[in-house]
Amino acid sequence: MPRKAHRKPQSEKDPRETLVKEAAELGKAFEAAVNAAVQRPEFSEGIAQLNVSLRGAAEKLAEAVAAASVSEEGEALKKQAEKVAAAGRTAGQASGAAWAKGLSAGLRTLAEELDKFADAAGKKRKKP
Repeated sequence: MPRKAHRKPQSEKDPRETLVKEAAELGKAFEAAVNAAVQRPEFSEGIAQLNVSLRGAAEKLAEAVAAASVSEEGEALKKQAEKVAAAGRTAGQASGAAWAKGLSAGLRTLAEELDKFADAAGKKRKKP
């Protein structure tokens, strides 16, 4: 049994460094999970269903406006509703892919920043 005088002192690990490293790993794991989810066929199907649903709602709105278009105000409302429906269809198609790319890029940036922070914290800790 070694005597106390011969034992090497164990360095204590800074819990903040561990927290930062674990948070960075969590960010990377979350990014991988989101990327995997976006690449699944179910995601594309969900976006397609959302697009169909929005299209159906826009068509029902246009039908309701057409029924109420007995005046000039009603006709103007109908034209504006059709413009909104067309803009919604266009935006819906582009927004799904853009959302996924933006989320992935944001999470990647977060992971990189956490890594940088962990590296900086580690360097500060190592200085005498």
